Amino acid sequence: MSPSTTALASRVLMLGIDGLSSSFLRAPVVTDNMPILSSLIEKSASGPLWSTFPPYTGPAWTSITTGVGPGRHGVFGFTDRAGHPCSDATVSAPRLWDYVGKAGGRSIVLNVPMTHPPRAIEGVMVSGMPAPTPEIAYPSNLASQLQARDYVVDIAVAEGGREGSSTLDSLAEMTRRRGEVAAWLARSQPWDLYAIVFVLPDRLGHPWWKQIVPDDGLYESRRAERVRRGVRPALVALDEAIGGLLESLPQGTAVVLCSDHGFGPLQADVFFDLVLAEAGLAATGPQTGLRRTLARAGRSRPAQYAPKALHRWAREKASGPTEALERRAWTTPPYESGVRLADSADQGLRERITELLLELKTPDNRQAVGSVIRREDLYSGARTDEAADLLCKMVDETVGLHNGMHATTPWVSRDHLPWGTHASEGIVAISGVPAPDALNGAAPDIAPTVLGLLGLEAKGLDGHPLVPLGSKLTSVSAESHTAPEGQGGYSPDQEAAVLEQLRSLGYVD
Repeated sequence: MSPSTTALASRVLMLGIDGLSSSFLRAPVVTDNMPILSSLIEKSASGPLWSTFPPYTGPAWTSITTGVGPGRHGVFGFTDRAGHPCSDATVSAPRLWDYVGKAGGRSIVLNVPMTHPPRAIEGVMVSGMPAPTPEIAYPSNLASQLQARDYVVDIAVAEGGREGSSTLDSLAEMTRRRGEVAAWLARSQPWDLYAIVFVLPDRLGHPWWKQIVPDDGLYESRRAERVRRGVRPALVALDEAIGGLLESLPQGTAVVLCSDHGFGPLQADVFFDLVLAEAGLAATGPQTGLRRTLARAGRSRPAQYAPKALHRWAREKASGPTEALERRAWTTPPYESGVRLADSADQGLRERITELLLELKTPDNRQAVGSVIRREDLYSGARTDEAADLLCKMVDETVGLHNGMHATTPWVSRDHLPWGTHASEGIVAISGVPAPDALNGAAPDIAPTVLGLLGLEAKGLDGHPLVPLGSKLTSVSAESHTAPEGQGGYSPDQEAAVLEQLRSLGYVD
């Protein structure tokens, strides 16, 4: 890419860290084992980066890399409204690397979620999760070089802490290999933009948050001490991977560190489908006695160590048949925090479900739901109609809205479990260029910031640059690469593989 007289940096590294939050960074096991990351943030202009709503990996990273909201790029979760997995072909807005390519530049894209299947770009691409096939790289001959380096896209970590020490060892090795590949690509490939995502904080947070981060009673347990000992090599691997990549950067590179969402403890789930069934708006599934027995067994301490297949069988039996013809409304998968209607035009049904949500109470009789938002009031853009009809903001982000009927009551406490959940407040830190001391941004702000640092401007984005830029930026436009609806590029076997990955993370049931 020809040097721009208004560019503040010759190159930009977008250093993504999935699930990174200030509370994670303050945890003693993190501060003791990640001095490089701590130093980078300390020397940067930094502040909160607010996620999309809901704070969810798929839509958030897509907003970060497109500069627009879900109503325009079309990713509201990891699955579409028909339950098919989303992919790069779902995205209906140009990505950062599309703009850079149009401006004559080259990009390295490594492990960014929602980039499978890989496609031709000006540069190289290694897909991030979910990636159900060995074909993860462009150009295709890069895949064999990755295989020779024992590169791994992701490690499926079961939500619920049913993983042993071998999983922590695998996460450390995955992170170590990613760091080696990241530094190798930085040195061996020409590039103007480098977009990479490390996923370790998210993979640690889902099953072990309360055992890693203080301020919860579970933190003091002997089991938590063992978990923290096991976590240390993975944290060191991430810190060294970041350090190795930073050492590989050419002079004049700006670094934009960002996370897609934060993290916090999961204190409870609300199984709203049970409320819908009680109101006659959803199928009731199997008889209450069977559901109660299976649900209690699933929440027992021994169940934490049961095989994943047994958990899935129990959920299916407890939920029973829920065909679309039997229901007028249903809760979206976990983390999507919404309710879909069989008839979106039924205003009376919308109002009734809004009432039911706002009537939900905590065990101590406090209001559980803060607000219910119609999709058209939250999102804008041609893809808005693909979102859930109603979006639900809980009073407390430590409480999640959950689908399914594998529970005995709508409110299910998770206080006794070490699990974590997504939070809205992530983090952004910018170094290598003049920037305000304190930053405060949102996910779509990253794309115009990165482009602006390279002297480029894409018109019509939802986000805004987080740092002062030159007055004469070069305008650039690009096309999206969206496939027709229902043609996301996955075979039935590949869809099944993606859904299994998402189940392991608790993203779908």
